[in-house]
Amino acid sequence: MYRDGELCLEASGFAPALRAAIETWGVLPGMKEKIYAYEVDGFGEYNVCDDANLPSLLSMPYIGYCGRDDPGYLATREFMLSDGNPFYYRGGAMRAPF
Repeated sequence: MYRDGELCLEASGFAPALRAAIETWGVLPGMKEKIYAYEVDGFGEYNVCDDANLPSLLSMPYIGYCGRDDPGYLATREFMLSDGNPFYYRGGAMRAPF
């Protein structure tokens, strides 16, 4: 990371705590399957959407957060690409063949 070994080591030290926070607070409550939220505010509110840029929920395997066959990722992907996502758009000209 920027050829700075000390900074890299310090940043790597945050990884376990960050992953634990995501797994504890970054999952939508009350769902049958684990579905990740796009944003949480720390007060129990969450945002259900995704971003077309990186990082995004659909890019979790690409950025190395999980594998492509991870059940939480697959459930999140299915939810985000469905009518359950209030910001998902489906139309004849815009729909990709999933």
